[in-house]
Amino acid sequence: MKTTKKILIAHHDAGMRRRLVMLFAAAGFDVRSFVSPDAVLEGARAEWFDLALIDGDGAGSALATGLREIQPTVQLLLMVPKMDLGMVVQGIRQRSEEHTSELQSHHDLVCRLL
Repeated sequence: MKTTKKILIAHHDAGMRRRLVMLFAAAGFDVRSFVSPDAVLEGARAEWFDLALIDGDGAGSALATGLREIQPTVQLLLMVPKMDLGMVVQGIRQRSEEHTSELQSHHDLVCRLL
Protein backbone atom coordinates (compact mmCIF):
# COMPACT_ATOMS: atom_id res chain seq x y z
CA MET A 1 0.00 0.00 0.00
CA LYS A 2 1.43 3.34 -1.07
CA THR A 3 1.22 6.11 1.50
CA THR A 4 0.80 9.74 0.55
CA LYS A 5 3.83 11.86 1.33
CA LYS A 6 3.10 14.74 3.67
CA ILE A 7 4.75 18.06 2.89
CA LEU A 8 5.14 21.10 5.12
CA ILE A 9 5.43 24.39 3.23
CA ALA A 10 6.62 27.55 4.98
CA HIS A 11 7.06 30.66 2.88
CA HIS A 12 6.61 34.34 3.70
CA ASP A 13 5.13 35.17 0.28
CA ALA A 14 1.41 34.30 0.10
CA GLY A 15 1.43 33.96 -3.69
CA MET A 16 4.40 31.57 -3.68
CA ARG A 17 2.90 29.59 -0.81
CA ARG A 18 -0.41 29.26 -2.67
CA ARG A 19 1.32 28.16 -5.90
CA LEU A 20 3.34 25.53 -4.05
CA VAL A 21 0.30 24.19 -2.20
CA MET A 22 -1.73 23.91 -5.41
CA LEU A 23 1.16 22.33 -7.30
CA PHE A 24 1.94 19.65 -4.72
CA ALA A 25 -1.71 18.92 -3.90
CA ALA A 26 -2.40 18.40 -7.63
CA ALA A 27 0.57 16.00 -7.74
CA GLY A 28 -1.02 13.90 -4.97
CA PHE A 29 0.88 15.10 -1.92
CA ASP A 30 -0.79 15.82 1.44
CA VAL A 31 0.17 19.47 1.98
CA ARG A 32 0.15 21.76 5.01
CA SER A 33 1.22 25.39 4.70
CA PHE A 34 2.19 27.82 7.41
CA VAL A 35 3.05 31.51 7.53
CA SER A 36 4.76 32.16 10.85
CA PRO A 37 7.72 30.24 12.27
CA ASP A 38 5.76 29.58 15.47
CA ALA A 39 2.90 28.03 13.48
CA VAL A 40 5.38 25.87 11.55
CA LEU A 41 6.92 24.51 14.72
CA GLU A 42 3.50 23.94 16.30
CA GLY A 43 2.43 22.04 13.16
CA ALA A 44 5.61 19.97 13.27
CA ARG A 45 4.85 19.00 16.86
CA ALA A 46 1.31 17.96 15.90
CA GLU A 47 2.06 15.75 12.88
CA TRP A 48 4.94 14.06 11.14
CA PHE A 49 6.16 15.30 7.74
CA ASP A 50 8.16 13.57 5.03
CA LEU A 51 9.45 16.82 3.57
CA ALA A 52 9.68 20.46 4.63
CA LEU A 53 9.94 23.14 1.95
CA ILE A 54 10.97 26.32 3.69
CA ASP A 55 11.79 29.84 2.67
CA GLY A 56 15.55 30.34 2.86
CA ASP A 57 15.27 33.94 4.06
CA GLY A 58 16.62 35.15 7.43
CA ALA A 59 13.87 33.44 9.45
CA GLY A 60 14.36 30.23 7.46
CA SER A 61 17.67 29.56 9.17
CA ALA A 62 16.19 29.52 12.68
CA LEU A 63 13.17 27.64 11.39
CA ALA A 64 15.33 24.88 9.90
CA THR A 65 17.10 24.47 13.24
CA GLY A 66 13.79 24.31 15.12
CA LEU A 67 12.35 21.77 12.69
CA ARG A 68 15.41 19.56 13.08
CA GLU A 69 14.99 19.57 16.84
CA ILE A 70 11.34 18.46 16.56
CA GLN A 71 11.65 16.12 13.57
CA PRO A 72 15.30 15.11 13.16
CA THR A 73 14.65 12.90 10.12
CA VAL A 74 12.49 15.26 8.05
CA GLN A 75 13.90 15.97 4.60
CA LEU A 76 14.58 19.67 4.36
CA LEU A 77 14.58 21.69 1.16
CA LEU A 78 15.50 25.37 1.37
CA MET A 79 13.99 27.64 -1.26
CA VAL A 80 16.19 30.65 -1.90
CA PRO A 81 15.54 33.71 -4.08
CA LYS A 82 18.78 33.11 -5.95
CA MET A 83 21.46 30.50 -5.56
CA ASP A 84 24.63 31.82 -3.97
CA LEU A 85 27.44 30.28 -1.96
CA GLY A 86 26.35 31.83 1.34
CA MET A 87 22.88 30.29 1.09
CA VAL A 88 24.30 26.88 0.17
CA VAL A 89 26.69 26.97 3.14
CA GLN A 90 23.83 28.01 5.43
CA GLY A 91 21.75 25.10 4.16
CA ILE A 92 24.56 22.63 4.69
CA ARG A 93 24.95 23.83 8.28
CA GLN A 94 21.25 23.11 8.82
CA ARG A 95 21.62 19.68 7.20
CA SER A 96 19.21 20.45 4.39
CA GLU A 97 19.12 17.74 1.77
CA GLU A 98 18.70 20.17 -1.07
CA HIS A 99 18.59 23.82 -2.04
CA THR A 100 16.57 25.19 -4.90
CA SER A 101 16.17 28.58 -6.46
CA GLU A 102 12.66 29.99 -6.36
CA LEU A 103 13.23 30.80 -10.02
CA GLN A 104 13.57 27.11 -10.91
CA SER A 105 10.66 25.48 -12.67
CA HIS A 106 8.19 24.20 -10.07
CA HIS A 107 7.31 21.32 -12.38
CA ASP A 108 10.95 20.17 -12.24
CA LEU A 109 10.82 20.37 -8.45
CA VAL A 110 7.73 18.15 -8.25
CA CYS A 111 9.31 15.62 -10.62
CA ARG A 112 12.42 15.42 -8.44
CA LEU A 113 10.34 14.83 -5.31
CA LEU A 114 8.04 12.15 -6.75
